Amino acid sequence: MKQLIALIAEHYAGSLSPTFFELMTFANKLKDASQPRPIILMLGEEIAEAANQASRSTGCDVVAVAIPGLAFYNSETYKAVLLAVLEELKPSHVCAIHTSNGSDLAPSLSVGLGAACITSVEEVRIESGRVKFLRSVLGGKAQAVFTSMTDVTVVTIQPGCFERADVCAYSGDVKFIHVEYSSNRMKNIEVRPGPGCDSLLSEAKVIISAGRGVRQKENLDTLFELAGMFSRSAVGCTRPLSDSGQLSSRRQVGLSGAIVSPDLYIACGISGAQQHIVGMQASGFVVGINTDSKAPIFNHSDVCVVADVDEFARELIKAIAKYRKNPLI
Repeated sequence: MKQLIALIAEHYAGSLSPTFFELMTFANKLKDASQPRPIILMLGEEIAEAANQASRSTGCDVVAVAIPGLAFYNSETYKAVLLAVLEELKPSHVCAIHTSNGSDLAPSLSVGLGAACITSVEEVRIESGRVKFLRSVLGGKAQAVFTSMTDVTVVTIQPGCFERADVCAYSGDVKFIHVEYSSNRMKNIEVRPGPGCDSLLSEAKVIISAGRGVRQKENLDTLFELAGMFSRSAVGCTRPLSDSGQLSSRRQVGLSGAIVSPDLYIACGISGAQQHIVGMQASGFVVGINTDSKAPIFNHSDVCVVADVDEFARELIKAIAKYRKNPLI
């Protein structure tokens, strides 16, 4: 019997979330050659544009459920409608991105389906015909391996852990279903954008990021000076520095901040908690600087520097200035 994989696609203002294409890569790794292409599920008020985009770019069939008044995510509505659709499709796996929406929806769907729920997955392996899901635990210091013992499994994947899937050369079919459903327990009034990340973070080719190991304002000044040695650069930070007010929340990199992918990411005094790793692991080249030789950030670094952040940054500034006639590149 061929098993089906269902993907729950997030979308906003008529466009698919960029992380959806990572979910597509995950699904392709999860299925074997005998399985049909995944089916994409979408809910919303005006979803025709995003549904057609999904079918054109992936070659997968799309079930688009149009619900009047559902302009934004509503957990009660999503759960009720998706359970009805999934009961008919009978998929082996239901997959979503581990965003605030996905992490809210997955447990309730697993209860409704009587399914296992495995969240924050970073890697998938198929060994001896058995699917194994891997995720970080203990603040990134260890990796746990999970297998499902149920016929249906609900999975969420960490953003940034899988490359974007290539655009398919052909389109799938789009099936539109119109449903009248109104939530009895909650109502979305509006969605207000937060302060967002510094525009420089999303555009930067080089990011110098500060963590708890950068303890004084003078040390931060050094990092800003280091960032100034590069063009198209920015200074980022972890959540503790943002929460303490040392740097603006607009500079926060991580699951609750910005997801970045610069050519060069220099992690200064950052331990490497998973919430931060999610935000920077798509970087081209990572330099980790920490006094702790066992810091988890080194597991994600191309170059590991065990040193005092301020001292190393000052020496790096001197070296760059010495070997460049023009300190700006």
